[in-house]
Amino acid sequence: MIFAQLWHVGRVSHAQLQPDGEAPIAPSAIQAQRVKAFLETGRGTGTLVEPSLPRALTMAEIGELVALYAQAARNAMTAGFDGVGIHSANGHLVNQFISADANTRTDAYGGSLDNRPRSCVRSWRQ
Repeated sequence: MIFAQLWHVGRVSHAQLQPDGEAPIAPSAIQAQRVKAFLETGRGTGTLVEPSLPRALTMAEIGELVALYAQAARNAMTAGFDGVGIHSANGHLVNQFISADANTRTDAYGGSLDNRPRSCVRSWRQ
């Protein structure tokens, strides 16, 4: 069996890696600490830099992201994978939604320890 792993780095990125140099996206506009983003400086070389300050996703954008994850899963299955896994640890985007350090939202995707993962998991199932 072979599975595809779906993931998004969220706030652990740099504006130079984003379309039109925009800020990375995240649950909240909180800069990642104690991690680095990799910027390619030439063929086979690069440098580690502090991640850029992200911007908080809107509710509509969260819905769009959920739809993109769903489409990626369908694409993987069409391509012949036996299944997919959603990387939701190690500071990736789903983990950022679960973490109180990265998520200070007050809407359906933030709040209490019980609400943060429940909201996120409920959305990814769509």
